[in-house]
Amino acid sequence: MPTESQVTVVIPCYNCALTIQRAFASVLAQTRLPNQIIFVNDCSTDNTLSVLQTLVAPRKVVITIINLQTNDGPANARNIGIDTSNNDLIAFLDADDTWHSMKLQIQMRFMDENPTCLLSGHRVLYTKEYSHTPVKHIFSCYEITFRRLIFKNYFNTPSVLLRRGSLRFPSDFRYAEDYCFWLSLANEGGQLFFIDAPLGYVHKPFYGHSGLSSSLHMMHKYEILALSKFRNSMSINWGYFLLSIWFAKIKYLLRIIKSIVRKF
Repeated sequence: MPTESQVTVVIPCYNCALTIQRAFASVLAQTRLPNQIIFVNDCSTDNTLSVLQTLVAPRKVVITIINLQTNDGPANARNIGIDTSNNDLIAFLDADDTWHSMKLQIQMRFMDENPTCLLSGHRVLYTKEYSHTPVKHIFSCYEITFRRLIFKNYFNTPSVLLRRGSLRFPSDFRYAEDYCFWLSLANEGGQLFFIDAPLGYVHKPFYGHSGLSSSLHMMHKYEILALSKFRNSMSINWGYFLLSIWFAKIKYLLRIIKSIVRKF
């Protein structure tokens, strides 16, 4: 019987005073609780810090608040959380997202039973209200190789459970930093698995929220930069690189179309 691991939940926080309590509640509702939660306040300009301080109370979970003096983006905040963690398993949750109550129980059991798995992720649903979609007792899990990953990012960050290693999120990326990190892990030979169960929720559209086409453009730009990084290191041959760029441009166009349709 595999030994049960402990997990740290890292939550980057930036101007999230209105949503962080909902995210926090979804962590405390887990059927398998983490033993550590790290909030990284990324120099918020609203009252996020004061709200976070109200969440620190005697609990079964150790809660740490790290208050940064400069806003350096989510990659830096997550890296600080990883480095501060007391555990080898790290789960990520964004301050405006939530989890299904069985997320950690299912995902941590998978990681315990598959010690060669470096990272696992799962399906994430968009819903305006925090809800619990029924989860089947039997669901498929499959490996995501580097070659598959260059054509599609299978892992929404709040779905990821990571086995800590030496690699970190690229701090020079303000967008698509998670995608670049997953590519790095897969390129190093790590096993990445996708759990086909809806265990997380986002509460705003995945792309183009409020019609922010400039953000879509920046996401596309940094996805191309991530792919170019691995082409330059010879991890992707020219054929696959050009094909992956073509796929990225199609996805960008579809996201633009969806954001325009959403306005009407």
